[in-house]
Amino acid sequence: MQAALAELAAITAVLYYLGWIRAAETFRYFGVDVGILGLSSADFVLRSPPTAIPVIITLNVLTVAAIELHRRVLRGVLASIDRRRLRTVLWSITCLTSTAVVVLYVRFEEWGSRLGVGLPLLLTFAAGAAAAARRTPAPGRLSDAFASAALMVLAAIGLLWAFTLYGAQAGRHAARTFYDELPSRPAVTVYSDRLLVLPGATWTAAAKTPASSAYQYRYQGLRLLARTPDGYLLLPERWRRGDAVYLVALGDGVRIDLAGRN
Repeated sequence: MQAALAELAAITAVLYYLGWIRAAETFRYFGVDVGILGLSSADFVLRSPPTAIPVIITLNVLTVAAIELHRRVLRGVLASIDRRRLRTVLWSITCLTSTAVVVLYVRFEEWGSRLGVGLPLLLTFAAGAAAAARRTPAPGRLSDAFASAALMVLAAIGLLWAFTLYGAQAGRHAARTFYDELPSRPAVTVYSDRLLVLPGATWTAAAKTPASSAYQYRYQGLRLLARTPDGYLLLPERWRRGDAVYLVALGDGVRIDLAGRN
């Protein structure tokens, strides 16, 4: 029971992290800090499936493929290789991959960024090769336990780093998709009893609205980006990256109308 709860907690933590990374990168594209949206932990978890499901499917496929490859091919090949020679090869692979990770990380902007998730997975691969190259740890020896724990941490860091890069990439893709589909997003009309500064929106004075209206100004040409605890984040329908995003707070003198697009 405890093991199942621990696994559930770990999965939930990963889903939350992926959802947070995806949302943060999506709204960063529009110059908005995700913190002002007031999203809960459940909101981030619910936003994670588009990012998490491909990762889970890929990991399961790779795991099954690796098990089958080891059972059908590698087990016999490894049994025929001298253990000392095999460890030498594995240590050589570890040194090469570790050096590559360090060099690519130091020159990340020039070289490392081109690999995407390949760079952190290279770190995980290096940790796995080192673990396979080590002799069987002696029971109770502190140094062996420390080395095993350090390799596990490095492998986990590589996977978490890969999740971060993948989640950020998914967030940027979602933002670009939102931008491309901006004209078809819900149209927003803002009614206000005072003049608002909303460049990019078209407004109509009281002379062109019904006399009985409680609002003096009507603003159109806006699209909904997100709902916040304090109001709505709005974009001009011709918004370009770098332009302002408007936070229109709800109050007694403001009304927001939303209309879907056909």
